[in-house]
Amino acid sequence: MLILCYFYFSTNVTWLKKLELDPMYRETLNEYRASYEEQKAKIERYDKRIKEIASEARYHENAKKLGCFLDIRTHTA
Repeated sequence: MLILCYFYFSTNVTWLKKLELDPMYRETLNEYRASYEEQKAKIERYDKRIKEIASEARYHENAKKLGCFLDIRTHTA
């Protein structure tokens, strides 16, 4: 669900910024955008941390082996 929201929102953000809305709707949209940006930043931090952990000696070899399978990425491994 989050990936779908990310795709939808990121492809339409320019259009949403230009959209003329009633002030209350603009405020609501701005709150949704702020929440989206906050969650996006959090996911990026988690991604970075997961990659750091996966590169540790304890996990590196297993993550590398599992990474050869289709659709297995660091998070899954």
